Amino acid sequence: MADSTRIIYPELKKELTVMLNNTNDYPILSQVWVDDGQGEPDLANAPFLVLAPMFRLQAHESKSIRVILTDHFKLTSEKESLYWLNLYEIPQVNAKDLDRNHLNVSMNTQLKLIYRPKDIAAPEIKQLNQSLRFSIEPANSTSKTVLKIENPSKHFVSLVNLNASVHQNTFTLTPSYLTLAPMHSETIEIDTTILHQLNYELIDDEGQYHPFEYRF
Repeated sequence: MADSTRIIYPELKKELTVMLNNTNDYPILSQVWVDDGQGEPDLANAPFLVLAPMFRLQAHESKSIRVILTDHFKLTSEKESLYWLNLYEIPQVNAKDLDRNHLNVSMNTQLKLIYRPKDIAAPEIKQLNQSLRFSIEPANSTSKTVLKIENPSKHFVSLVNLNASVHQNTFTLTPSYLTLAPMHSETIEIDTTILHQLNYELIDDEGQYHPFEYRF
């Protein structure tokens, strides 16, 4: 429904305009809000306001909404902050379906809304990749081994399509998608104590994918 999977909100912007498209062949009622991941409008607790929060879209119609920052004081200036723009679609029910069994499926799509403080520059994807740290370590609570990925930057980093190689064998890691918070790390359990190579992709501000590899 939106043109990208993420929205970057620079600190100095008063508001952002986001274009939404109804790609369906039928009208929908859309509800839009920002939260910190719950996906429930009644629980939304985020320093952003969406105008308009509810509207109707005809089939293949487009509409712009405004996202406005309402409270700078809830946000740190030391690193990026992550919220979620929710796009909840409710399909129209035809009158002829009211008198028979009919399943009406609603869908909630969540887009990353990344707030970027003014003193943090937009990341250069190659430099962002070079800052990542990979290591193989014993798991704390089990006898298994973990792949540890550290993000020492001030940016959120999205890794997708994580694949590992040992000798001539390549396998997909689970999960194969990670969002690394600034100055945080994540671990993935693996069934081997040796990895020779990792292949993965990083997603930039425009939602474009960039392939990289890491050799141990």
